[in-house]
Amino acid sequence: MSTTHKLACRYCIVTSRVDPASDTVLKKLIEISRLRNTGTYLFGSEVYKDPDERFYVISVPDDLLYVDYLENYVVTQLFIFVSRHESASRRPSLLTHVPGNWTDEARYGGRPRSICIAPPSNMLEALRTLHNLSREFGLEGWSISYEATHHGPYLEATPVMFIEIGSSEEEWRNEKAAEVLVHAIEAAIEAKQVKHVAVGIGGPHYAPKFTSIALREGIAFGHIVPEYVLEGISSNEIVMAVKRCSEVVTEIIFDWKGIKGGLRKRLYEIANELGKVHGFTVIKR
Repeated sequence: MSTTHKLACRYCIVTSRVDPASDTVLKKLIEISRLRNTGTYLFGSEVYKDPDERFYVISVPDDLLYVDYLENYVVTQLFIFVSRHESASRRPSLLTHVPGNWTDEARYGGRPRSICIAPPSNMLEALRTLHNLSREFGLEGWSISYEATHHGPYLEATPVMFIEIGSSEEEWRNEKAAEVLVHAIEAAIEAKQVKHVAVGIGGPHYAPKFTSIALREGIAFGHIVPEYVLEGISSNEIVMAVKRCSEVVTEIIFDWKGIKGGLRKRLYEIANELGKVHGFTVIKR
């Protein structure tokens, strides 16, 4: 398919042929969502669609962190990437986040100081479904959470979210986890826009405070800026986090205890001044 004839769909689920979690979820999607062949090939693989044509499923030959080229081939209102998650702890996990890099470092794809457009309500519904179904499917002890915005790819114009299975081969091949992810994908594409949309600032990578607030209070988080990058950001990155969101941000929420004392005052003052201009509330939690 040439770039002059782009694949057009409402939602696009992206899997990778070099990702074992992607492969497991794709098989479950075909089974549970009753995917059909479209007769179209993209990147050397069949394109699938669900019976109601709500979403298409494509498979790319590269790691999902490096598919910055997708918008040259697909027009959609949301990309949902299905991916493995790796961590040193190897803790079983079901996760969702937005791709992007806050600082000059872009070791794992994307561009320096560039973030994708976040889809907060879609991610909230995915998170809720991961949380609600994990026990039902026998995944007790698995960690369910947001992650901070991190890694590639970088897409300029289309909202993007990752849904991931972590953190080792055993979990990537777990069919129960894959089934939960399928239901999370379905929930994400059926999401209705919520009233309260937030940017989270501070705290660790797996954002336990913001995850808890989202599940308990129904606040949808877009970008999450973790504590470990805060020394390298300025007002530019905070404005970027607010603007690179598919919905209007109503509040910035600080994980107050999750920020070093020296940074709190500076960032809080910056956020308050920006809130006066952009119309959001700044909250300490």
